[in-house]
Amino acid sequence: MNKNLSTPYDCTKHVNMLLAKRSALAIITYPNKDPQLESMNEPFRDECQFEVADYQAGQYAEAVNQTYWRSCCVVLAAGLKKGLKDNVVVSKLHAEVPQSFFAVDLENLRSQLSQDDLKDLAAFIRADFIDKGISFETVTLPSEMAPDYGFDSRQGFDWILELTLAWHVSVMRLCRLGDFVTKVDGPVISRSDQIGRFAIVKALAKEGFTRVGGVSLPAALKCSSFSWETIMDNARDKIT
Repeated sequence: MNKNLSTPYDCTKHVNMLLAKRSALAIITYPNKDPQLESMNEPFRDECQFEVADYQAGQYAEAVNQTYWRSCCVVLAAGLKKGLKDNVVVSKLHAEVPQSFFAVDLENLRSQLSQDDLKDLAAFIRADFIDKGISFETVTLPSEMAPDYGFDSRQGFDWILELTLAWHVSVMRLCRLGDFVTKVDGPVISRSDQIGRFAIVKALAKEGFTRVGGVSLPAALKCSSFSWETIMDNARDKIT
């Protein structure tokens, strides 16, 4: 492996391409440090040992679930930013695993989104992001470098500064999906085509912003249409 260049995905595909494609998360152990969770496409920062976890990994099920939900937030944010005609600002991401939904807060949305609008946006996101198998690329860097990566506008930068101050940290993890870049608070999955069922179920007008929420299942996990309708109804009720 090459420091600051090779990724868990790169190394895994040389062993087993199928394993690389289905892996959601890497567990990396650097010398004299405890194991840590990383994205499959995040470059190694030093010599290390690692293992990978897929969507069937019982030991890391909770971590994989959080990683998947976080990734769906990124896809939703990227799709809304590109798909809406208004010059919307993505102000915050929500990966509410215990509440069984993910959501994005939007500012500058001029009109309310109908249920038909939400279905059209979900179809757009599937065609323009999910089905194209786009890599979730991540990098961890010092917070002061954020403006060099396009975070000198309101697109999430205030939120990033707030988080880094609250957590007393000086580094952040950025995620890129296509042309969209955002800050994430943990690892993301490998590729967009690991996302299976995906629906945007609610747009809720709040004071100064609109919260758009959805639900999803990994492509590796199957469910009946009845179960999927129940999952969507549950998420719709929880988004507030």
